[in-house]
Formats: sequence, C-alpha cells, structure tokens
Amino acid sequence: MLAQALGLPEERIDKRLNKLEIGETIKTSELLDLIEKGVFVNDFYYMYNSHSGRYNSVVLAKAIQLVDSHLFSFNEILKARLAFNIYEMNVSSNDKRNFELILRTIKFCDCRISVLKLERRLHHYRLNNSRILHLCEYFDLLLICYRDNNNIELSSKKIIDLADPKSIDQQMMDELNTNYLRDERNWFLQENFSKQKIIENSVWPAKIAHQYQTNIASMRKAQLQRQLSASISSLKQSRAGSACSSRSHLLSSSLRQSRPISYCSFTSVTPMITRSSTCCSAQSNRTVISENETKPNETILDDAKTDETKSNEIQLDETKANETKLNETSNRLQQLQSESAFLTIKYALYREDYMNELLPDGYSKPIIISKPIERQLKKSKSLVHWSRRATTHNTLV
Repeated sequence: MLAQALGLPEERIDKRLNKLEIGETIKTSELLDLIEKGVFVNDFYYMYNSHSGRYNSVVLAKAIQLVDSHLFSFNEILKARLAFNIYEMNVSSNDKRNFELILRTIKFCDCRISVLKLERRLHHYRLNNSRILHLCEYFDLLLICYRDNNNIELSSKKIIDLADPKSIDQQMMDELNTNYLRDERNWFLQENFSKQKIIENSVWPAKIAHQYQTNIASMRKAQLQRQLSASISSLKQSRAGSACSSRSHLLSSSLRQSRPISYCSFTSVTPMITRSSTCCSAQSNRTVISENETKPNETILDDAKTDETKSNEIQLDETKANETKLNETSNRLQQLQSESAFLTIKYALYREDYMNELLPDGYSKPIIISKPIERQLKKSKSLVHWSRRATTHNTLV
C-alpha cells in the first residue's frame, strides 16, 4: 500500500527482501535499518520521478515513519505525492508564482496554512533557481498545516463589511494570519499548546538524520582508534620485555623467592685413636666418615635437578603465554584496522551522497569552516600616572 502511494515498485522490494531471506512480515525498525544501509538504492534508481535511488529511499523512510506514528494515512500520502508531482511539473524561476503554486497544492491536500507562516518556513529552506522543494520537506509543510477535517470555520456572528466583501478563502487566510501573529507574539506566555495541534516536526528531516548518522560514525571511529592505540601500546610493551602481570610470571617470581637453599654443613669427625684402640674400631670410624660425606653430595644433586626442571617448565609457560598474547594482539590489530578502513569509506560515501543531494549541479570547493575568533588580552595599565610637570621639575632639581 505504501509503495503504491509513493509510486515505487512492489516487485523489486519483494525480490530484495526474498534475497535477504526475510519472511512475509518485518518490523518497521528493521526495515528502516535496511533503508539506512542502502539496500534499496539500486532498486529505486531513476524511477518515474527521475530521481536517484538515495532520494527515493529517504522518501520511503520518511513515509514509513509518518504512517507508523499515525500522522498520515495511505490516502493522504497518495494525495501529497500527487500534489508534489504537480508542483514539480509546473515549477518555474518566478518565486511569486512558485509560492502560489505551493499554496494551491496544500489546498489540494485538504490543508490550510497561514501565508506568513509559509513564507517564514520557505525562507529557512533557501529555495532558488537551482534548488526546488523536496518531497520530504513537503511532508514537513503538511505537518504544520491545519486540516479541513478539524472544522475550522468562521463564526456566523462575525461582522462583515458589505462595502468591501471578501471571499471565504480570503477571510480564512486573514484569520489564519491573525492567529499566527498572536501565537508568535504570545509564545512565551503559552506553556503548552493543545496536543492535537502539531507545532514542530514530529519526524526528523533528511538533513538532521544524515548529520546524526555521521556523528554516530565519528564516535564509533574515535572509539576504534582508542582501542587500536591501546592494543598497539600493549603490543609494544610485550615486545620490549617490560614487567607484566601474567600468571606464569607470578609463579616464577614466587618460586624464585621461595627457592630452597641447601646448606652443606660438613661435620668433621675426628676419631680419637689411642694406643689401646684396635683395628676394628678404626675401620668402623672410616665407614661412618664416608657415609657422612656421600649423603650431602646426593642431596645437592637432587636439588639442582629439581631446580633445573622447574626453571625449564616456567620458561616454556612464559614463551607459550607470550606467543598467544602476540597472536591475539596481532589479530585484534588487523580487525581494528579493517573496521576503521570500512568506517572511513562509509563516511566518505555518505558525505558524497549528501553533497550530491544538496548541490545536484556539482561542487568543487570544500565546506568553509569558520575559524575561531582569537581574543586578545587587554594590557593592564599602570595604576600610578606621572604627570609631565612633575617629571620635569624633578629633573631640574
């Protein structure tokens, strides 16, 4: 229904959704996300209105938001599209004629608007010979209009000047102008208008939506750059061999601190041999001395072997941990680089499409960014002022 109201082909939309393996029903949020990603750009390229696919996709997103918020029906969107086609076919270089044409198309949509209010809004759009009104902007104009269904009629008890009678349309315009001027003068006294009356746009225009998307992309890019710099710094620290708080390093440090120290205390056994001692006592003393000498040597060798095996295991654990950490950082670095490159390309494409929409004749100069005003500090004057007479008098003295 919405595609028929906007004059867009339903078959192409169905084919594209079938290619994406989407069922018969889809949420409006998901459909808007697909339109933002530019899925339907190639399908809507140069349709009946000879506009680009980006233009038609933005119009479709705007219409979906209006229908979803119950501001417009399908018949009202169809009427608005037909009225805008009349405006596009009859637009000219004469500003006065274009203004009257817009008023007539708004009346065709069963809406009324003050002439002063319409002039103010068109002045903000900055229309000229090379730029005409867009369909999204036309929807915004209809949002701030009064509907004829609201029974806005003149009171029957109002005094009518018979010498200078006016038509019903002119009387309606005069009343709308007076109401608009009264609202503009007393806007600070009115806390809230009625909920049925729409004061501002309930849906963002395409320019603000595109600016919001660019801000989100720049924030995402800054976040990725921070993650990339953090990963690069951690990678440099791991390659430089700086102190790290890994599990293997903590285990090795604790083992080094609690390494057992072997004290080899050789107790010198000096047997007292007397003349009355026999040969058997001498032999027993020799065996005791040899046993005492071999026991500490065996304990020293066992301790050395255990220390060597522990140190080898710790070194292997450290090398494995460093290798896994290097692999993880390199993979993360490649992933962040690819994401940042994709975001820069996406931002450039969005910016080019937006500039082409704003300036369809082409643009050569970049957008001028106003330089910040440099404030000069005032020089402090001296508190004591010496007059010329006083100085001359002192010099003479």
